[in-house]
Amino acid sequence: MTEKFDTHGMYQELLMLLDEEGYEAFLRERSLAKDLSFLLASISRSNLNPAVRKLLEELIKYGKIRRPKHGRPRRSLFETQFIGLQRALCALDLEAEGWKGKTYGANEKRKSAIGEASKQLRLSYSTIEKAVLKYGPKIKSLNPEFLKELRAAFK
Repeated sequence: MTEKFDTHGMYQELLMLLDEEGYEAFLRERSLAKDLSFLLASISRSNLNPAVRKLLEELIKYGKIRRPKHGRPRRSLFETQFIGLQRALCALDLEAEGWKGKTYGANEKRKSAIGEASKQLRLSYSTIEKAVLKYGPKIKSLNPEFLKELRAAFK
């Protein structure tokens, strides 16, 4: 048989005893049992700043503020595209140079340029390859003067 405890009575006794560890254990146990009323009552009776008290109550009741899933902030879309453009431009420049003066077919030339760009940028082959596939057509359609400015910005 499960025993039912008088939780309100326990709460009152713990408050009167001023047993901090017991009070903390009681609040933790009630919170784990999904009974947040005691925790909310404790916050409302505390001597916290009213703004902090209100925020804590909203967090507990509604869970409005959530921590980010990852510790690092996300990049902006502009920054992501700028980095991808830089990777693709590096590989396409190596391909245009004819990389190391060897005469390859079109496919081998691109593969060797991507491989060399991956070594220079210290990234995987597939990362550079994806950037070339995504940004290559856009780079080829850009104005040559704008490409010079981009290359200068990357260095």
